[in-house]
Amino acid sequence: MNLIAFDPSLRKIGIYIQIGDKDKSKRYEYHSKIPRLEVLTKIYRDMAILINQLNSKYNIEIGIVEGYAFSKNSQSITPQAEVGGIVRALLGDCEIPVIEVAPLTWKAGMLGGKNVRLKKATKEEQRIYLATVQRKHNRSFNTTDEADAWMMARLIEKICYDEAGDAIGVRNIKNKLRVIFTANKTLTHGVLFGEGKK
Repeated sequence: MNLIAFDPSLRKIGIYIQIGDKDKSKRYEYHSKIPRLEVLTKIYRDMAILINQLNSKYNIEIGIVEGYAFSKNSQSITPQAEVGGIVRALLGDCEIPVIEVAPLTWKAGMLGGKNVRLKKATKEEQRIYLATVQRKHNRSFNTTDEADAWMMARLIEKICYDEAGDAIGVRNIKNKLRVIFTANKTLTHGVLFGEGKK
C-alpha cells in the first residue's frame, strides 16, 4: 500500500511515507521565532510540494492524519488544527482519501496499557518514549514526531489485516477504510480485514 502519515503541529511535523515495501520517516521543523502566519504559509508550500511530488510519482492511496486531542488546552489544539487542516486540504486536492486517527486510538493500539499516557515534553521524556517504541516494535526513530507518524500508519496496516482489536476507534477507522477500498478498486493492498493473511 502506498501511504503517507502526518503528525502535524505548528513547529514540527512528523511524516512517514510507505511506498510498497519501502519506507522513510522525516520531520519538518520550523523555528519558533518565525511568526505563526509565516510558518503556516511555509508549511502550506512545503507540504504541497511533498504531497504533489509523491502522489504524481507513486499514486498515494491513503493519507493518514492525526486527529485532535480535544482534552488539550486551546493554545496547543488551535495550531494543530490549522496545520492539520492544511494537510487535509492538500491531500483532498490530490484526491487522496484521508483517514483521521485519534491520538488515544493509535497510542492504545501501538503502545498499549500505561504507555498510552507517556509524556514527550522534556528531552528525558522523549528519550523514554523513543526507547518504549524501540522495545515494543524493534524500530528506532530520531524524533517522537516521526515515531508517531509511523505508529499511525502501522495501526492502519494492522486494521487492514484485522490485527488491531475491536475498540470503538478501530471500528470507526475500519468502516472508513471499507468505504475507501470499495470506492477505489485499484488499491494495491491485497488483504483486507483478515481475508487471508500476509
